[in-house]
Amino acid sequence: MKIKKVKEYTFFNLPQNEDHYNEFIQNFRHLYIKNCMSLTDNDWCNQIYYFVFKFYNDNAQIIKDIENLDEKAIKGLMKNWLMNDEEFSDKGFIINREPLSENTSIIGYDDIKFQHSFWRNKYFVFECKILNNSTSSINNYIYTKIQRNGTVDEDGGVYRFLINKYAANLYYGGLIGFIKSGDIFSIMERIKEQIKDLVITSDSGLNFGQIIDSNLLDCKIENNNRTFYSNHCRIDKSLNVIIEPIKLTHIFFDFVY
Repeated sequence: MKIKKVKEYTFFNLPQNEDHYNEFIQNFRHLYIKNCMSLTDNDWCNQIYYFVFKFYNDNAQIIKDIENLDEKAIKGLMKNWLMNDEEFSDKGFIINREPLSENTSIIGYDDIKFQHSFWRNKYFVFECKILNNSTSSINNYIYTKIQRNGTVDEDGGVYRFLINKYAANLYYGGLIGFIKSGDIFSIMERIKEQIKDLVITSDSGLNFGQIIDSNLLDCKIENNNRTFYSNHCRIDKSLNVIIEPIKLTHIFFDFVY
């Protein structure tokens, strides 16, 4: 999987005089902070995509060789790899757990949350799902209804973003599909078709989840044909109001044994 290199640091000849050295370090820090503060949300997202693809390139064969590795194990491997990657830490990124929106009573945490101290009050959330040829796995990736103790619960990777549970009040988020069996492109097309037809009705009759621009389904990250985008009408489920749409990034990793 081709990845685009993030911006490299510039190297300098360090002053030998202690006073000049301290002044240099201070000026360099100011320059670094100024550069970070000038980055757009899109710039931050692109850096995060870089590290996600870097993880795949470094670990795909290892994961493929372990036949029964489940979703939890892959996510754990990914988090540990990112936290121990020197380039990742040098860039100032950290991995955290995504807290739920204060307006929701649904218990749970997202899978991977990227943060940076200079990306103030913002972050990027990825929800991860195991995928195969089964309809149930695709429904779990997008939207599904589950019967529990005589009641029907709604869930799904995309759904959690659509109700403002994940990436609360942010306009972007993402999903990573871990494909353990089946053809990756066939599975992607089935997901796209289901997303095109997606409309969810809230208890009060509000429709949400429908895509706003179907052309985004054909857009890719740096021409990577295992990625696409979708943007959706979204609600705050607890307040029962339509809120700002959300743009989702979809990335698929081929871990077929």
